[in-house]
Amino acid sequence: MFKTQCSPFIRPYIFKQLNRYGVMTLPQLQRMCAHLTGKSNFYRIFQNLKRDGVIHRMAHPTKPLFAYRLAPDYQGDPDLLDEDAKPFRYRDVDLEHALMCTEVLTRLTYFENITGIATEYELTPADAKNFCPHRRPDGIGQLTNERSKFEFAVEVETSRKSLARIQEIIRGYVEMIDSGAYDGRAVLLVAPRLGVYTAYEKELGSVPEKMRHCFRLVVKPDLSELKTEIFGQVRTTPDSSAERMRKSNSGEIEYLPMFSTHPLPHRAPYRPIPMDPVTDTESQVCHSVDFE
Repeated sequence: MFKTQCSPFIRPYIFKQLNRYGVMTLPQLQRMCAHLTGKSNFYRIFQNLKRDGVIHRMAHPTKPLFAYRLAPDYQGDPDLLDEDAKPFRYRDVDLEHALMCTEVLTRLTYFENITGIATEYELTPADAKNFCPHRRPDGIGQLTNERSKFEFAVEVETSRKSLARIQEIIRGYVEMIDSGAYDGRAVLLVAPRLGVYTAYEKELGSVPEKMRHCFRLVVKPDLSELKTEIFGQVRTTPDSSAERMRKSNSGEIEYLPMFSTHPLPHRAPYRPIPMDPVTDTESQVCHSVDFE
């Protein structure tokens, strides 16, 4: 049984999720609210938000894709407009990549050892520069397990890039990891198209051996290829990382709750998914990162 929360809480929760990810499909948004309310109540509240002009539908100009975002010109309910309310303006042609980034980042929140995420839009210019000197990632994740605690970049590649561009991206992340002076310690690359995956796989072979374990390349946006031995077990609903936002103050990075008065009401049981057994031996550690 769901413990359905009252609408006054669900409305700002939906608003904050859309504001955080920028654009979401209806299933993605419902999935992020599944721990709070049942589907029928969620759809009722969602339709009311559309009616009130809070949510705007957008579609890709040439592909059968559509999703929802906050209405850029919304000036209504003051309870939904706070200091975090910064609706993002997307070009419709960027919708596919934006939705794939949302899928990957929301899926990360299902893993037990992920203790925080940050979307690209939540990073200030200073935060981005301190994380990686030459690249603004599509997102950031914080991983905490028995061996280490660190932040990693999330890169989602949905289109082909030139060989020179791929080499430039990888080179920037190698510099980030090798220097040890930046917040980023590892990279999760998601390439759902075979051609893009193959191109990155080939170029990652040129990464210095001592740093290869800091890169993880996967093809499935649902992240079912990630090892539970490192990322933790997978839950049926988002874990507490879904309600934490990255804050950086005086060099200290914390992931603080978005809702100080209303934590997640419960934790869903583990949902085991098939994984390949661990065959790696203990690899050389680079800045205390265990990512492969």
